[in-house]
Amino acid sequence: MRYPESGMVDDEALALEKLGVKGWGRLEHFKLCYAGGWGRGPQKPLSPRSYNALIRSLSVIQPPATAHPSVFLTDAGFLELAWKDENGKAVQIEFGSRESEVYDEGRGIEMAVPNENLPDLLKTLF
Repeated sequence: MRYPESGMVDDEALALEKLGVKGWGRLEHFKLCYAGGWGRGPQKPLSPRSYNALIRSLSVIQPPATAHPSVFLTDAGFLELAWKDENGKAVQIEFGSRESEVYDEGRGIEMAVPNENLPDLLKTLF
């Protein structure tokens, strides 16, 4: 059995609430099982800064009730959160180490934003 590190309980509870059991499980799997070269190539392990940006963002965003957010690990070691909006259009956020990329197909938004400004932007969008 694995116990969360001190101070991580709130982060894990937030991830579970916003991502559901499947999304939380994927996130935990990325944290624990994906070292560098996980795809038999130059893939990088999970970036701690990307993880922190995702957690900070989960505290301010609220995807639609019908959305089923999915979390992915990119080859660069960054987390990506994706779901469909109320009209079935793609919403994607890739959490980089210093800046994140936000794509909202329905609103015609595609932009990069410094991670320190990301929560404020996401509050206005979601």
